[in-house]
Amino acid sequence: VGLNVTFTDNSSSVPTSWSWTFGDNTTSTLEDPSHTYADSGTFNVCLTSGNDAGSDQICKDVTVIRLPTSNFTFSVSGTTATFTDTSDASPTNWFWSFDDGGNSALQNPAHNFGTTGTYNVCLTAGNSGGQGTQFCQDVNIVAPPVAGFQFNTNGLTATFTNTTTGVLGTWSW
Repeated sequence: VGLNVTFTDNSSSVPTSWSWTFGDNTTSTLEDPSHTYADSGTFNVCLTSGNDAGSDQICKDVTVIRLPTSNFTFSVSGTTATFTDTSDASPTNWFWSFDDGGNSALQNPAHNFGTTGTYNVCLTAGNSGGQGTQFCQDVNIVAPPVAGFQFNTNGLTATFTNTTTGVLGTWSW
């Protein structure tokens, strides 16, 4: 999983000693060790197992791929947010959840939330190694007001009624 690899000795003839080399200048003498690599790559891993009758060695190439750490930035215009993936580890797939029932598999989607509110948007980015971490952050959507008014006249007197929707507390006549 990611950069952490668990190795299992499949030697026959009941070995009593093990010597692992992990291809990154580290070793172990455990029967079934786990090893965490510093970064992605292909490593030549060798196991030498032995008992009183002798020893034998097997080597295999092991490829490890660092999983993405998901992250994103966003900008808001009206009720639409535009998202930019800033995940590391070269993701190749994305799952966005917009907290309003919508989702996307695009790398850098735009999403119209339609109404004012705070939405907890989450991204999980993945690559050929699997799905990385999930990253969530609140996106505050403030819909712009829609100006409107009605009026009645009585001679030279006009009475105005504000019918603006989405008012955030201030207006000017």
